[in-house]
Amino acid sequence: MKRCLAALLVLVLLLSGSVMVYAQEEETTDTPSDQAEEITNADGPAGLTGIIDADYLQKTISEYVSQNGMESGESAVSIGYCYTATGDTWFYNGDAWYYSASLYKIPVTMLFEEEENAGKITQETMISNEYATGIVSDMEHKSIVYSDNNTGHAMVEYMGGSYAGKCSDQTIKYTDLPESYFDQSFFDYSYYSARYYTQILQYIYNNQDQFPHIIPYMKEATTYEQNADDLYFLSRDGRYEVAQKYGSYVEKSGEGDDNKHAGGIIYTPNPIIVTIMTKNVTHFDIKIGDLTSILVDYTLELDSKIEEYKVEQERLAKEAEEAAAQAEQQRIEQETAAKAEAERQAEEQRQAEELAKLRAEQAEKKSKATKTGIVIAVIAVLLVAGFIFIKKKFGDKFRVNSKYYYDDDDEYEDEYEDEDEDIRPFRPETKLAKTKKSGRREYSEEYEEYEEYEDEETEEEDEETEEYADEYYTEEEYKRPRSYDKNSKDYGGYIPKH
Repeated sequence: MKRCLAALLVLVLLLSGSVMVYAQEEETTDTPSDQAEEITNADGPAGLTGIIDADYLQKTISEYVSQNGMESGESAVSIGYCYTATGDTWFYNGDAWYYSASLYKIPVTMLFEEEENAGKITQETMISNEYATGIVSDMEHKSIVYSDNNTGHAMVEYMGGSYAGKCSDQTIKYTDLPESYFDQSFFDYSYYSARYYTQILQYIYNNQDQFPHIIPYMKEATTYEQNADDLYFLSRDGRYEVAQKYGSYVEKSGEGDDNKHAGGIIYTPNPIIVTIMTKNVTHFDIKIGDLTSILVDYTLELDSKIEEYKVEQERLAKEAEEAAAQAEQQRIEQETAAKAEAERQAEEQRQAEELAKLRAEQAEKKSKATKTGIVIAVIAVLLVAGFIFIKKKFGDKFRVNSKYYYDDDDEYEDEYEDEDEDIRPFRPETKLAKTKKSGRREYSEEYEEYEEYEDEETEEEDEETEEYADEYYTEEEYKRPRSYDKNSKDYGGYIPKH
């Protein structure tokens, strides 16, 4: 018995210990670690400068304006200048607003030619309203070459513009100026600035295929003084061909401003675009011509430097391109490094999460193993305690096939037996062997079990009983149930039925 208990306890300890060892062997503590790459920044490319010497022009023009009484105030001037060889521009008081007079006829004609390009009208389309009647080609020609006001008003009305506004809002698209730049007088009364009108002329010059008729008409345009063929607003000496449009408006009452303007293209070796707007300037034609001559002479100086300038610009452009390429390469390297770092951090995070998950699983397994070991140990202890309790309580008795089995050395007092009767041990080898035992037996109809009762007899009486049973009972009769005398409450042996 002691050996069985010891073996059982050893088995419990081995099972619980093996589960705990399994959980500990799966646990890992390695964590990945990498070095982050350094990221550097690079400077961007240097900026390019234009060919125009703005300080020189500002000084030269300011001196002429001051000497001729054309300062801002009651007498004012505004100038726009563009050197087309490079596209550089310069402005003097370029954001002052002046009533446009007939300058509006150029941008309105641009709207017409845009409609022609879209196929909505043609050069032969007839236009007729309260101001004038004629085909498109004639109206464009009269509007620019002769500056005919009725034709201009008819064109504005056809394009849906107002008499005062002159379709100004529709022409902003020909410039790179935001709508917030424009004064309200631009929309309501067709007031222009030198900056706006210079950009209008630039757009025409750079897109002559879209406006095929405007520049030829501007070259044909008459000057303000019809009888002075040699008097040109923008080039009095006539050295270079000019494509221009003048504008002139004087209040009939004589109390308003006297607006005299001119804008156009002067075909120097590298053409220039010039806009000059004046207000209340006496001898405006001469002064506009003088200012134009200053700009023409300066342009010729630029022409002598243009080759050197182009070489310099090519060098700067190459340097800028190389710097941009270097900056792009550095940007790519930075993005690659940043991406690699992000991937590294993500991988590190993933591994850390996997490690944490693994540790959690291992901890859970370890906890389960510990609990399992404890449960097994408790069950073993309970089994051992139960076994000990049963042994102490019932001795060496065990229930086998709903029968009682007794050791030869023990005695048991049954509840059905008188106090002075002892129970002999019963051995369930076979039913025949049981039957051969002498003594009295009891049959229970309810539970179909029997108990053996035996009186104290001598060995001789036992032998006689066995011989008697062998003589009178067959094997089949042994298997029949015993009779029970309820009156005498005596347990009899097997009674043969024959």
